[in-house]
Amino acid sequence: MLPAIITCFLLTRCINNRNKKLYSLIVFFHAGTLIINLLFSQLDYALKQTNIWIMSSSVLCGMMLCTAIDSSFKKQANEYAQHGKMFFFNIAVCTLVHGISIGIGVERIENSGYIFLIAMLFIELPKYLSLTLTLLCSFRQRVYAYTCLFIIPVLFYIAIFTGSYFGHINRVLFSVIKGISGGVMLYTVFGALIPAALKRHFGKSSVFAVVSGIITAIIYFTF
Repeated sequence: MLPAIITCFLLTRCINNRNKKLYSLIVFFHAGTLIINLLFSQLDYALKQTNIWIMSSSVLCGMMLCTAIDSSFKKQANEYAQHGKMFFFNIAVCTLVHGISIGIGVERIENSGYIFLIAMLFIELPKYLSLTLTLLCSFRQRVYAYTCLFIIPVLFYIAIFTGSYFGHINRVLFSVIKGISGGVMLYTVFGALIPAALKRHFGKSSVFAVVSGIITAIIYFTF
């Protein structure tokens, strides 16, 4: 996580966030990876530990939570600020859930080999670039965007510590949490990420970016 965040910080110091096409392609690519992450990680685990009804209810709760939060953000004049804050909320929730799952031993951290390299370059880096570029479009001062960026690893390690401290969480309860996280992710993809990217640019390259993100995520989660 930290290598991807540091790389993102350095890249966004050079990338012009006003480059509409580049911004759009990065966000569309990340949207593709999120769709597969939702299916292979969040919903797959929730379905294996519970049943279709509990999983669906959890996802619906996550989407309703996002709807309520998004409604409060819509009062702002800056639409990019709305999308940016919604996107940050999604990453914060998913990071906390991922950190807890590592802490209790459900998942593990890949810190070496080609899996780590794929995760950093094609999963983590596009995620943080999408977040940071969206926030840079929202705020005049870069410090706010970068503060949000560096809050993420803090939340991650707090979640790992919390999970390892408790050592065990009821699998059904954690499946519900995963389902809610999946609902948050689903709403963010179609309610914040894609609308923000569409306002900047859309064309054949955008479709290619989404498909590339889906294929990359399938390869990552398969191996």
